[in-house]
Amino acid sequence: MGKDDLPPLGGKPHGKEKVPNKYRKTAAAARENPPTDQPQPQDDAGSKTGFHGKWQFQTEISPSADFIKARVEHSPVAISFEVDTDFHELKKNIYKVGDTTEPLEEGEVEGHAVLIVGYGYTKNRQLFFLVQNSWGDDWGVKGFGRIFIDESSKTTLVYPVV
Repeated sequence: MGKDDLPPLGGKPHGKEKVPNKYRKTAAAARENPPTDQPQPQDDAGSKTGFHGKWQFQTEISPSADFIKARVEHSPVAISFEVDTDFHELKKNIYKVGDTTEPLEEGEVEGHAVLIVGYGYTKNRQLFFLVQNSWGDDWGVKGFGRIFIDESSKTTLVYPVV
């Protein structure tokens, strides 16, 4: 197939023949005779589903794994904690959140925050949390990882009040 055998693009002349652009004619006709059944603007535009009030959030300092699990049943939650090299290099293993953070005052958040989007259990029935990190697809498994939290873990949980 040679250059002259290609179909015309954009309604421009091809060779000696001029190819009509039916879309340009349609657009011009639409400008001259706009459709009459166009939706009218509404004062209350927007989604009619979902929550439309103000979100309220609560913080919990070093909550138990069961407390976190109960919150994740309703919604993803944010959690912050100090991270180390093992967390930076996390792939398929499960990261144990440590006790390196000093106790925080109510409402303070320190360290690195991730979003807990679910939970699961190991073969030994140990609870872990599935987290989404903000570091992109190269971290963990396509941006997701798993963490253990126990009574020694120093964390700050931020969750919506349901």
